[in-house]
Amino acid sequence: MSNAVEKAKEYYDSSEADNFYYHVWGGTDIHVGLYDEPGVDIASASAKTVEFLTSRMKRLLPSGVILDIGSGYGGAARHLADHGYLVDCLNISAVQNRRNQELTQAEGLHDSIRVFEGSFQEMPFENAVYDVVWSQDAIVHSSDRERVFQEVDRVLKPGGYFIFTDLMATPECPEDVLQNLVTRIHLSDMGSPERYSLYAGKLGWSNVEADLKPEHAASHYKAVYNEIETRRSELERLCSPDYINTMESGLLQWVEAAKSGHITWGVLIFQKAE
Repeated sequence: MSNAVEKAKEYYDSSEADNFYYHVWGGTDIHVGLYDEPGVDIASASAKTVEFLTSRMKRLLPSGVILDIGSGYGGAARHLADHGYLVDCLNISAVQNRRNQELTQAEGLHDSIRVFEGSFQEMPFENAVYDVVWSQDAIVHSSDRERVFQEVDRVLKPGGYFIFTDLMATPECPEDVLQNLVTRIHLSDMGSPERYSLYAGKLGWSNVEADLKPEHAASHYKAVYNEIETRRSELERLCSPDYINTMESGLLQWVEAAKSGHITWGVLIFQKAE
């Protein structure tokens, strides 16, 4: 494993991170949500992102086999299985994978979902086996995103789709702002829509859709911050005060970066050549 992968695994396997993301960040969906309506809660907003991506995918591929990379607690995988897809989950955290398997078993979806532990920089799968590779806000944690694209290309069938959301830097992002953001996640840089299009072009992929919605990143991180403030006494029984304070500080940095146009977030869809 690379240092960034090891750090990500260590972090997400910790009891504090597991408690925080499971109980605060959105439960089974731990990614940026869609806040199209006032007062929407984090879990509902996060579920809307899954529904939004699924609607895009169903237009392109009404059935098939999907690989969800960075699958977290498996909320998206279970939603996709409910829509008739077969899903493999690949995730670095053993703790999250156990929760995924327990929740999947409880919903009776174990015949449609398999869970694998591993890195999306070195996927433990054969070539050309998936119709779609799906990911939500996970590639930001990679130290070699071009390698991730190459691995996605390898496991996708010809004509398959890479459908994902991610937090990305904009060309206007000052270097000091970028470094403050990425230091928290033990990286040296972030991806960008332009860089991802460059990676796709090198692989001969076509651009299907780019729908950037940076305002939802700001709304999401502010919602999580507000949730911490509202439930602080409860959370301090699950996480240390240092963890909570560090999380709050980081969340406000992401909010400001999104509002200032220094980072963006949204849906990107590419198609592998036939």
